[in-house]
Amino acid sequence: MSAYVDSGILVLDNATLGLTGSVARLTKTPALAAVETNTLTVADGAALSSIGSSTVIGNVTSAGALLLSNGYAGGNGTVTGDRLTLAGNYAGNGASIVLDTQLGNDSSATDRLVIQGDATGTTSVRVNNAGGIGAQTHAGMTIIDVDGVSFDNAFLLKGDYITTDGKPAVIGGAYAYTLQASDEEASVGRDWFLSSELNPTNLGPGPGPENPGQGGGGRYQPGVPLYEQYPQILAALNTLPTLQQRVGNRYWSQDGLTELSLEGLDDAQWAWGRIEGNHQNADPAKSTSGSQRDIDLWKLQTGLDIPLYQSQEGSLLTGGVNFSYGKAAADIHSFFGSGSIDSSGYGIGTTLTWYGNDGVYLDGQLQTMWFDSGLSSDTLGQSLVSDNHGRGYASSIETGKRYALGRGCH
Repeated sequence: MSAYVDSGILVLDNATLGLTGSVARLTKTPALAAVETNTLTVADGAALSSIGSSTVIGNVTSAGALLLSNGYAGGNGTVTGDRLTLAGNYAGNGASIVLDTQLGNDSSATDRLVIQGDATGTTSVRVNNAGGIGAQTHAGMTIIDVDGVSFDNAFLLKGDYITTDGKPAVIGGAYAYTLQASDEEASVGRDWFLSSELNPTNLGPGPGPENPGQGGGGRYQPGVPLYEQYPQILAALNTLPTLQQRVGNRYWSQDGLTELSLEGLDDAQWAWGRIEGNHQNADPAKSTSGSQRDIDLWKLQTGLDIPLYQSQEGSLLTGGVNFSYGKAAADIHSFFGSGSIDSSGYGIGTTLTWYGNDGVYLDGQLQTMWFDSGLSSDTLGQSLVSDNHGRGYASSIETGKRYALGRGCH
């Protein structure tokens, strides 16, 4: 156990600092000076740090930093479980607190600040994620215990972004965590929790089997709507055309029959090309993030059909190869965050088609596409991923019978 000053940081290593009848003022310079009544003052630019479980007996006034995180000089990395107890009142004057927390469920490990008196003023709270992969909380993770009174602005989370409902949040895996107080109004014993629940209620030290906690669903981070819709964008690019869209009327007579012979077809009729464009809007009835998408898409496809066989009755069997290239630009909207996805893809495909002489047909397609995509979050104001590569496969079998409308059915 030890206490020492390191470059303006007073480090308590499983130690107790007692203040009796004096004020200790910690400044940017490595000096600790006693002045008057039981108060430790942390000046702007200075810091009080705790390793393990440490206690300050007396009041603390801070315009600097309280460091429970272990990433500073002399610490041992991002390790949770540090506990700093202030046996007196705490007053923040634009101060900050830095903690290590494993952002996960209610039982996740975390550093903790315990204030045995009142908490006044304003202090920002910064949370370092200590390897948490994210989970939905119910009771929340206690990071600050206040035995006395604390007001709404006593502790403000310095988050990664501001949520749609105006709350600072930090990101852990697929979830976003906000700082919540156990009571809506200032009261004695009002504690502070990290919660990944959308509308948390019944916040407390632990849910337990008889008090599971109640509230809304999980609060997802802004990337979730984009990643949820991402496969749908790629699927739209990988969609296969129908036989009619692909070949038009090149092999059909007006009566819906394949009455053309191979010798009657010009070589140019075996080569083909098509271009398509569309706008899609989807608002799924069921969605994890409640997201909707708007897609603008275009695609170019060209290919060559090869005659394989024609019977004396006029049936025709063809095989083909084709190449395609397309782009999709999508806007994604959700309560949890909005953004955009830009994808491009190129692919190759094969076809095998049988045309009966009575209008019956059977068409099979196989296609492989390679994608290159970028995902950007408007809510976070940054790119989530660029040059993300993927591959998709598509296959289809289509059969039917062609009729010439207005000439009767065959």
